[in-house]
Amino acid sequence: MKKSLSSIKTIIIYSIKMFFRDKTAIFFSLFLPIVIMSIFGVMDFGGTAKVKMGVVDEAKNQLSAPVVEGLKKVSNLEITEKDLNTEKSALENGERDIVIILPQDFGQNIGQLKTGGKPTPQEVQLFYNSNKQNSTASIGITIVNQVLDRYTHAVAQTPDLFILKQEAISSKNLTYIDFLIPGVVALGIMQMSVFGVVSVFVTWRDSGVLRRLLATPVRPRIILFSQVITRLIISVMQTTIVLSVGVLFFGIHIVGSIPLIFLLGVLGGIVFLCLGFAISGVGNSTNTVMALANVVMMPQMFLAGVFFPRDGLPEWLKTITSYLPLTYLADALRSVIIDGSNIVAIRGDILGLLVWIVITFILAIKFFRWE
Repeated sequence: MKKSLSSIKTIIIYSIKMFFRDKTAIFFSLFLPIVIMSIFGVMDFGGTAKVKMGVVDEAKNQLSAPVVEGLKKVSNLEITEKDLNTEKSALENGERDIVIILPQDFGQNIGQLKTGGKPTPQEVQLFYNSNKQNSTASIGITIVNQVLDRYTHAVAQTPDLFILKQEAISSKNLTYIDFLIPGVVALGIMQMSVFGVVSVFVTWRDSGVLRRLLATPVRPRIILFSQVITRLIISVMQTTIVLSVGVLFFGIHIVGSIPLIFLLGVLGGIVFLCLGFAISGVGNSTNTVMALANVVMMPQMFLAGVFFPRDGLPEWLKTITSYLPLTYLADALRSVIIDGSNIVAIRGDILGLLVWIVITFILAIKFFRWE
């Protein structure tokens, strides 16, 4: 036992040294997750999208000016003021979401109101991008209606029939980056575990290193166990670095238990390490196993809710992807980091990871080979 522990310690130390001497491995395992996190964090997909709105004020009088100014004060609108042909052309080219035209006779019905008559509603034309009606354009149309209603209310000087009582309730100040970082941690663990095992063992096998290791007194299981421990240590380091960058530079909120986060990282690492062993045994060359690794990882990268919630997926696809190992890991990490969930609350995700550990372990035993 003492000799085996000494061998494991020696192999782990030299494996870690080899890892930090490999610039490619450092990039993909440590630097790439931070790059992905920074890019998506700066792009701020969680921010409110602005409606690109063109305003054509043909009246340019004291009656149309308040409407234009009211639209400019709405933070969700990005206003441009040009002639009708220019704005319609921009709308057709997808550069505008909606275009509103205030006609030359805008506000002429206000005179009827002042003389005590019942004013006839005046038509204000609005063009919208039909491809965006159900999203951005519909938001812009709603805002325009509200601005015109307020303008009508102000001109008619009608009294308020209702008073809105507002009461603030404290809630979590979560941003898109809070959602993103747990997914990036899970993605980094998968990439490091799969690519780390695949690249190392295929290279060792092709160069004859594994054959020479088998000729030494060190038992094969010691070699495998040492590599597993090495990758798990690097997974913990990777998780620590990504979370530290998130806290220091992006102000993310870590609500849950840090030890539980690392426990999930270890479980996820074991799943993908076993998967890496299985993949490394299937292919006969580095190019083949790298291609297989990408085939396994790419669908999970985009369907497991790493970058965006899975709510937008079709229901059948959402059901299927809920059983992916990366989905279990990302959801569990997100629950702990954002919601502060304990181990009981995420028992379903942990059970899913344990089932995948059994499945990938069986695959690793079946497909992994030394020669």
